[in-house]
Amino acid sequence: MVSRKSFNLINSFTNGDLIPAIIFWRGDGNNFVIDGAHRLSALMAWVNDDYGIGNWSTSYFGANMERGQQEKAKQVKKMIEDNIGKYQDIVFANQHQEGADLKNLK
Repeated sequence: MVSRKSFNLINSFTNGDLIPAIIFWRGDGNNFVIDGAHRLSALMAWVNDDYGIGNWSTSYFGANMERGQQEKAKQVKKMIEDNIGKYQDIVFANQHQEGADLKNLK
């Protein structure tokens, strides 16, 4: 679930601020996140437009998703979209600058 800290991280990322490293370890053919799992999940939530109620989450939780989780996810999604923008909109705006909504150019 993406929180206020995640919002701050995504905002820092889009502003070009320094983001602490994510440290991986590879062992026995698997990759493990040693440090930065929350940072990684926050960025993945933004990129995949899934803050706890999207396709990935509903395929995992199904009908068992708690109402509180649904409400929190909606709040965070709205906060990010209103203040930062959707990842896909920003990518599109940067690829098509001549016809893009200027608020999405980062």
